[in-house]
Amino acid sequence: MDTRSLFPLEITEVATHRVASQVYESVVKMDQATLEPVAGLAESWESNEDATEWTFRLRKGVFFHDDPCFPNGKGRELVAKDLAFVVRQLCSPAANNRMFWLVRDRLLGAREYYDAQLEGEKPENLEAVEVIDEHTIKIKLAFPFASFLRLMAHNAFYVYPREALEMYGEDMANKAIGTGPFRLKVFKRDEMVVLERNDNYWAMDEHGNKLPYLDAIQTSFV
Repeated sequence: MDTRSLFPLEITEVATHRVASQVYESVVKMDQATLEPVAGLAESWESNEDATEWTFRLRKGVFFHDDPCFPNGKGRELVAKDLAFVVRQLCSPAANNRMFWLVRDRLLGAREYYDAQLEGEKPENLEAVEVIDEHTIKIKLAFPFASFLRLMAHNAFYVYPREALEMYGEDMANKAIGTGPFRLKVFKRDEMVVLERNDNYWAMDEHGNKLPYLDAIQTSFV
């Protein structure tokens, strides 16, 4: 099947997810062997006693892919404000946001933030998000939710830069600027996607070899 949109808040089909998951990352990811949440862009996290507040410590030295949306086309370092921006977008009534239902009643103040924008207001803050410092962020829930970490691994929480959304707008359906092991090289609708190796990727395997191993991935649509 075809890839309809590469924008994280519009991804609803498996074919697109298989492409986007190589380009974008979230703070946690699912272990492929155990299906348990493991560290992703966050190197560690902790919750308060009733599990309604989660503090994530982001890795340092993680960079977005090079793209013209950045000054001189050079991808900048990921910071906590980027995750805060992504969560606010998830709670906004944008035409390309198909994921609000995931967090509507779960994130603190999400419904109020969404409704205020529907009424034409521009709320400055989302109660659910608190940036502690450059690499630390707290996310607050309306109630304890046992599957919260698994939810954070969903493509709705893939991290993309504000600069990309501001430059490309609705054309983010055809773009992909993340922090993942591969970057988008070619996207031809109904034909193919080519991903090339991100030489600036942060992760290594257990032997100290830089990831990913492959130089490129081509996906064809039939």
